[in-house]
Amino acid sequence: MKKWIATICALLCMFGLVACSGDVPTTGQPSKPVSIALSGQKTDFIYGDRFTTAGLKVKVTLDDGNTRLARAKEYTVDAGAYDATKTGSYTIAVKLVADATIAATYTVTVRKTPPSGDGDGPTVNNIIDVYIIAGQSNAEGSSNITQVDPQSGSTYRSVLATADRRNADGYDVRYFGAVNVLQDLDMPKISLQNVKMGLGTNADRIGPELGMANVLQDNGKTAAIFKYASGGTFLCDVNCQVDVSRAQGTWASPSILAKQKEAGLTPDEHLAGLMYRRLCYVVQEGCAALREIGYIPVVKGFIWMQGEADSGDAQYANLYEEYLNMFIADLRADVARVAGNPNAQTCPFVIGKISPNGWYSGDPSAIARIRDAQDRVAAANENVYTIDTADLIINDGNTCLGSDQWHFNARDMYTLGKRFAAKALEAQA
Repeated sequence: MKKWIATICALLCMFGLVACSGDVPTTGQPSKPVSIALSGQKTDFIYGDRFTTAGLKVKVTLDDGNTRLARAKEYTVDAGAYDATKTGSYTIAVKLVADATIAATYTVTVRKTPPSGDGDGPTVNNIIDVYIIAGQSNAEGSSNITQVDPQSGSTYRSVLATADRRNADGYDVRYFGAVNVLQDLDMPKISLQNVKMGLGTNADRIGPELGMANVLQDNGKTAAIFKYASGGTFLCDVNCQVDVSRAQGTWASPSILAKQKEAGLTPDEHLAGLMYRRLCYVVQEGCAALREIGYIPVVKGFIWMQGEADSGDAQYANLYEEYLNMFIADLRADVARVAGNPNAQTCPFVIGKISPNGWYSGDPSAIARIRDAQDRVAAANENVYTIDTADLIINDGNTCLGSDQWHFNARDMYTLGKRFAAKALEAQA
C-alpha cells in the first residue's frame, strides 16, 4: 500500500498537482528574492594576492520563506575597493542581477607578508615593478641588430654589447611577452626570462624593452616588462577592413566597440579588439608567473608605440584621438582588474609619437594628425605623456637610416627604450 501511495505522489508531483518540496511554491505568482546571505568566501589575503571569490556561496531567501543557492550568473561581485598593494580591510559588495537593491557585503583583509616585522606595511623585498609595452612593429621589435652601424662599421649587435655587456648577457629585469600571433592561432606558452637582445620579432631584432631594462636596473628597480605587440595593427579599423586586421585582429577596446555598436555597426566579435584582449591575457598570466616565483607584481607604467598603421588612412587618422582616449581609460581599468592593482588606473601612460619621417603614409599630413592627436591625448589625460621621436631618423630624404623605411635602427630603438623608462620613472616621483 505504501508503494502505491508513493507512486501516486510522484505522479502528482510530475503534473504539478502537489508540491513535493518546500522550495517549490504550490500556487500563485513565482516566488521572489527578498534577501541574500553570504558564506564560504575567502576573507584573508596576503599582500600581493589577486582577489578571488573562491568558495563564495550566495543563499537567496524568497518571499515565501524558502531558500536556495544562487548560481554565479545570478549575482555580481564588486571588488573595486580591493587593493593588493596595501594592507588593510576592504568591503566587497554582492548584488543580485535581477534586483540590485538586494545586496550584501563582506570584509576582506590584506595582511603583511611574513616575515614583515612590526612595521607599518608589508615587506618590500619581493615587490616587483611591472611595465607594459604594447603597439605595433616599433613596439614589437623590428630593429635589426645584424645591420651595420654606419658610424662604427660594426653591427648594432656589437655596438650594443660594447656599450653595455648586459645587452648581450641579460639584465636582472624579467621579461614576459609574445609578438605577432596570428588570429587563428592560440597564444603560445610564455615563460619568464631576463631581458637581453633578441626579444623582438626574432633573435636578431630588438624592441624598446632593452633600453628600458638598462634604465630600470641602473635606477635600482626590481622590475619586469610585459609585452604584447604585432606589426601593422590598427586601433581604428574596428570593422577589420584591412588585411592585417583580418590576420591579427585590432586594438579596439571595449568602449570603442560599444561606440561602434551604438552606431548600428556590428564588428567581428573575434577580430575586433583581439589584440587588446590578448594584451590583457599577457598581463594576467605574467602577474601569475611572477607570483609563482615569490614576487608581488605592482604595475607602474604603460608604454604605447602605435599609430603608424592608422596614419595610412585619413578616416582612421581623424578618429585616432577619440579612440586613443577611450583605449587608455579602458586599458588602465582592465589591467587594474586582471593584475589586482587598483593603482594601475592612474599610473604613467607613455606614448611614443610615431616618426614624422617613417614611410607609413602617402599623405604626410595624416602622420602629422596622428602625432598631434597623441599630444592632445596626453594633455587631456592625467599622468599621460608623449615621447618625441623626430630626432631618431628613419628616412633622411631618400636615404634610409632605419632598419628599413618603417622601423628605427637598433641604436635609436635602444635610445627610445631608455626615454620610455626615464619618463615613466620621472612621472612616479
